[in-house]
Amino acid sequence: APRCSALFQLKENRQLARQLARQLARQLARQLARQLARQLARQLARQLARQLARQLARQLARQLARQLARQLARQLARQLARQLARQLARQLARQLARQLARQTTSQTDN
Repeated sequence: APRCSALFQLKENRQLARQLARQLARQLARQLARQLARQLARQLARQLARQLARQLARQLARQLARQLARQLARQLARQLARQLARQLARQLARQLARQLARQTTSQTDN
C-alpha cells in the first residue's frame, strides 16, 4: 500500500510540476510580450518624433528661405527704384538747366 500511494504522489507531483511549468511559461511569455511591445512602442515613438522634427525643420527652413528671398527682393526693388528715380531726376534737372542756359544765352545774344 505505501508503494501505491508513493507512486500516486509521484504522478500527482509530475502533473503539478507540468501545470506549474505551463503557468510559468505562459506568464513569462506574457511578460516578455508586454516588454517587447513597450520597447517597440518607445522606439517607434522616438523614430516618429525624429522624423517629424526633421520634416518640420526642413519645411520651416524652406518657408523662411522663401520669405527672406521675397523680402530681400522687395527691398532691393525699392532701393533700385529710388536710386533710378534720383538719378533720372538729377539728369533731367541738369538737362533742363543746360537747355535754360542755352535759351537765355541765345536770347541775350539776339
